[in-house]
Amino acid sequence: CTSDETYYVAALCDGTEGTRRVVNFTLNTTPALQINVQGGAQEFYCEGESVVLQSSDGSSGQWTNSSGIDLGSGSFVTVTTSDTYTLTGTSTCGTGTDNIDIVFKAPTLPSVSAVTECGQATVTKGTPQDNDEKWFWQFNDQSQDTDSINRANPLIINSGPLYIRSRVSGFGGAECWGPPIA
Repeated sequence: CTSDETYYVAALCDGTEGTRRVVNFTLNTTPALQINVQGGAQEFYCEGESVVLQSSDGSSGQWTNSSGIDLGSGSFVTVTTSDTYTLTGTSTCGTGTDNIDIVFKAPTLPSVSAVTECGQATVTKGTPQDNDEKWFWQFNDQSQDTDSINRANPLIINSGPLYIRSRVSGFGGAECWGPPIA
């Protein structure tokens, strides 16, 4: 981290070099830290998941959140809440830091209204508050279908179970499904 170097400086005039002078200097560098997300960074993560943050070069440091709460020391930390996380490393040359914002999202519970007439039910879904969120009709409680029938509003059904599920999606493949609601 510390480098003592000796250089020579001379004036050059019409191709003739003047007297060389010695110049000494010391270069001090601070630790260069970078935080990576294990498995790759995403726009957001699903609430209930955990995310492992790690030093890009495996070096150890001190982890804190935006409130300054100590999360421990080492080359990685596991987080489960939205926050700004900081890794601070110290060497004899100084202190280096890096920050990363991690966002967790949870799908909301969809709102639905239904009117039954002559054996047919007309069900209407509400509108999610988050632009990244969409609500889909599902014909079984494990489905994650997003085709046109699943987006219809209102939907007319004659029989069978019907569920509605919320999905939050974003860039980088981030996607979270809420529980099915009958």
